[in-house]
Amino acid sequence: MPNRDVDFDLPLDLNDKRIVRALARIDARAEVIQGFPMDARTSRALDTLNIARAVASTTAIEGANVTPEEAREIIAAEAGIRVLAPDRERDEAEVRNARDAMLYVRDILRADPEHALTEGVVREIHRLVTRGIDYPGNVPGGYRAMGVRAGDYVAPNPEEVPGLMHRFVEWFRNGPPRGWHPVIQAVVAHFYVVSIHPFAEGNGRTARGVEGFVLYRGGINRFGFYSLANSYYSRRDDYINGLTDAQFGSGSLTPFVVYALDGLADELRSVNRDVIEMARRIVFREMGRQELAEAGIGIKRAERLIRLLDAVSPAPSPLYQERRRQLEPTMIALYRGLSSRTLQRDASLLEGMGLIRPNEAGEWEANLGMVDRGGAGED
Repeated sequence: MPNRDVDFDLPLDLNDKRIVRALARIDARAEVIQGFPMDARTSRALDTLNIARAVASTTAIEGANVTPEEAREIIAAEAGIRVLAPDRERDEAEVRNARDAMLYVRDILRADPEHALTEGVVREIHRLVTRGIDYPGNVPGGYRAMGVRAGDYVAPNPEEVPGLMHRFVEWFRNGPPRGWHPVIQAVVAHFYVVSIHPFAEGNGRTARGVEGFVLYRGGINRFGFYSLANSYYSRRDDYINGLTDAQFGSGSLTPFVVYALDGLADELRSVNRDVIEMARRIVFREMGRQELAEAGIGIKRAERLIRLLDAVSPAPSPLYQERRRQLEPTMIALYRGLSSRTLQRDASLLEGMGLIRPNEAGEWEANLGMVDRGGAGED
C-alpha cells in the first residue's frame, strides 16, 4: 500500500448521532466517578488498578504478553526488583516504561492543568516508553531518520517528520480541535501521531500516551487513567481496520472516532463498577469496625481483625495452609510473631459475627452481602 500525505482536514461529522450519544454516555459516567467521595487510600487503589490495566493493554497491542495482575506487581515493585522471569525482561521494561509515561502525564498536568500539547511533550512520552530497550534505529525522544511502515501502511518520509509534527501541534492548538470535546480531541490526536509515525519504534504507545494526556487535561481520566488502550486491545482488528479506513478507505475520521468513543464509554462503565465495589468495601470495613466495637473487642485485637477483613475483602484468601499448618504468605506480615492458632481464632470470631465466611474452595471471603442488607448476619 503506498504512502499518503497526512491531511489535517479529514472530514469529521460532530453531529453524527452515534458520536452525540457516545459523548453523552461518557460524560454521564465520568461525572459519577468524579463526584464519588473517595479517601486517599481508595483513590490510590483505583488509580493503580486503572494504570495497570492500561499499561497491560498498551504494551500487549505491541506484542508484550503481560497480564493486568503482572502489571500491578511490576508497578508495585521497588526499583531494581525483577518481577517476571529473566527471559521476559523486555516485557517488564515495557511495562515500567509505560507506567512512567503515564505518571509523567499526570505530574505535568497536576502542576499545570492547562499545559499545552507540544512537540516536547510528545517526544518526552516517546523517550519514556522506549528508554533502555534496544530498538534498531530508535533514539528515545528523537524523530526517526529512516523510513518505516506499520503493516501495509508506509509512513511519510523521515525528512517530512519535523515539519509534519510542527504543523500537527499548531493545528491541534490553534485550529478546529480547540472547540472540540476533549475526548474527540484525544482520539484525533492519537490518529495523527500514528499517521505521522514520527519515531522509529514506539509510535503506537506514544500515540496512546498523547491520547491519555489530552483525556487527563480534559478532566476525563483525572481519577485513574481510563484508557482507550483497553478497548483497542480487546478489539485490535477493529482498531487497525479503523485507522486504515480513515487513512486509505473512506478518508473520514467519523467511523474511527465512533469506534473509539464507544470503547471509552464501555471502559468507564467498567470503572463505575469498580468504584461501586470499592464503595461497598469501604462501607463493609466501617460496619466491621462498628460490630467489633459493639462486641467489646480490645483495641489491639480489633485493629488486627480489621486488617484481616481488609486482606480478604478484595478477593478470597486461604489464610493458612491446612496440610502444613503454616500461614499463607499474605498473612505472614499481619500475623508476624503470632501463631496459626491465633489466626484460626480470629477467623472463627469473624465468622461467628457474620463478617467472613468460607467458600466452596475452602477459602475465606468477606461477607459483603451484609452491606446490601445493612448489617451482619446469616444469608
